[in-house]
Amino acid sequence: LGGFPELRSELPDDVPSELLPLLKTGRTMEQFTALEQLPTLARHTVWKAAFDGRTVALKEYRVDTAGVRTCYREAALLFKCRHPAVVEIEALFESDGYFYLQMPYYANGTLSDLHTGAKRSARYLIELLLPLSNAVAQYAPPSNPATAVRYGRVRLDIWLRG
Repeated sequence: LGGFPELRSELPDDVPSELLPLLKTGRTMEQFTALEQLPTLARHTVWKAAFDGRTVALKEYRVDTAGVRTCYREAALLFKCRHPAVVEIEALFESDGYFYLQMPYYANGTLSDLHTGAKRSARYLIELLLPLSNAVAQYAPPSNPATAVRYGRVRLDIWLRG
């Protein structure tokens, strides 16, 4: 968009070009109904909402330098992943001083909820961890995944206690 400053002026600052297809400049929170804040361990507020006859999840970010940078980084990572074990991003929009990532809502609870209520067995762990490890393997260098995590290419927020 460097050659089209009139278009760039209509977009939020520094949106990575790979996220432009997801950017919904006319979308606002008023278009969502049945808003319900979800309990989460995440640093950001997550909402459950209805939109166009579907239930979606909305992750909320502050519109400041750090918040926007985090939002874009997470959105770009989700957009690049495209794996059945990773939630897909549907839209990115700004409304009322916040940025939002819109994703499908999955009613099965959190990974921690799933783990707590499950009958733990070797089969359970394989069915749980195999798709997750396959998704991570796509983005971590096979020689040393720990290096990829340390340098920010892959970040895992998987905590299973018990």
